[in-house]
Amino acid sequence: MEKQVSLQKNECVEAPVTKRKANFELLRLIAMLMVVALHYLGKGLLLPEFSDGFPTGNQCLAYLIESFSIVSVDAFVLLSGYFLVKAEFKCERVLQLVAQVLFYSLLVPTVLLAAGVLKLDNLNFYDLINNVFPVQTEHYWFATHYIFLYLFTPILNRAIRAMNQKQLRIAVLILIMTFSVPKSILPVVLPFDKSGYDVIWFICVYMLAAYIRLYGISFYKNKKVSIFMYVICAVGVFLWNMVIGIFYLYTGKFVDQIGEVLQYNHILNLLAAVSFFYIFLHSEIRNIKWSKIICNVSPYAFGVYLLHEQIQVRYLWPTWLQVHETGATMWFLPHFLLTIIGIFVLGLGIDFIRTKIFAGIGAYFKGGRVENAFRTIDKQLKIGKNQE
Repeated sequence: MEKQVSLQKNECVEAPVTKRKANFELLRLIAMLMVVALHYLGKGLLLPEFSDGFPTGNQCLAYLIESFSIVSVDAFVLLSGYFLVKAEFKCERVLQLVAQVLFYSLLVPTVLLAAGVLKLDNLNFYDLINNVFPVQTEHYWFATHYIFLYLFTPILNRAIRAMNQKQLRIAVLILIMTFSVPKSILPVVLPFDKSGYDVIWFICVYMLAAYIRLYGISFYKNKKVSIFMYVICAVGVFLWNMVIGIFYLYTGKFVDQIGEVLQYNHILNLLAAVSFFYIFLHSEIRNIKWSKIICNVSPYAFGVYLLHEQIQVRYLWPTWLQVHETGATMWFLPHFLLTIIGIFVLGLGIDFIRTKIFAGIGAYFKGGRVENAFRTIDKQLKIGKNQE
């Protein structure tokens, strides 16, 4: 195939024969920035319990930012499902994900020990297991469940292909009615509800994303409708949480429902995430220069998460940067913006270096037994798919 010499709207060249959609890559970057924002607010202790009284002005602002940013996790899964439903499963991709997670789970404590920030005496056997086996121990909960979701994609995609539009729509509605709607309206905590922190919820969102990719949702007919719905839902999340909190302050009841609307599998948050996703689906990045920049940077977004959420550092960086102390001052918003952008840029830079290291290692082992074994497995899976 000849090398691309021109770009269509929203497309940029990642490699001579590979295209990435700039609008979706921008979604990936903004969603990761939102993830950093959520951790700034949460790990920085800027989202107080209502049992401590009604939030201050800055704390209300923090809750409002959280309400607009909480869509980020569902948006990531929607983005994955949108593309993976049409993609080939590759065992090599699983190895790459695990290797990337291990790079950060092992590198960060090593650097902290070398710098004297972390003392060897402060590490126990559990810490060692957590760093060496990050996927099995949920060192990074999202990474663990995302890897398992990816492992399930051949089964999910086969099931999706076996259904027509009506059947898939019914399947998605059943999943949402089971794992989202009841917890959103019932004033009790359901035993099977994991608040969206599990692979079951990821599968629900994946199926929804597959429906969007294959058939679309006619309600989201343009960008204006998508923006309107995103704002309405995000503000709704904020107001719902405030109302429940105030009700608890006056009555002492429904304490378990405080913050529930901010969970990933709450129906209002899911609607906000779908609306947020459709904003980018309807967007066009026509500037070729910006399109290339976005597509060149976006592959390093996941590294931002793996860096600042490493278990030995996730509660340290908010302390180093005095997030809690600044949150009560007039400098809260400028500090918030500078901090999340700084962490974001740092994470992108370190993951860029990681990819160069991995590329060198990959070149050294290219054509080896491991690579050939993965290719054989992928080939067998492809033959099985073609024989359906």
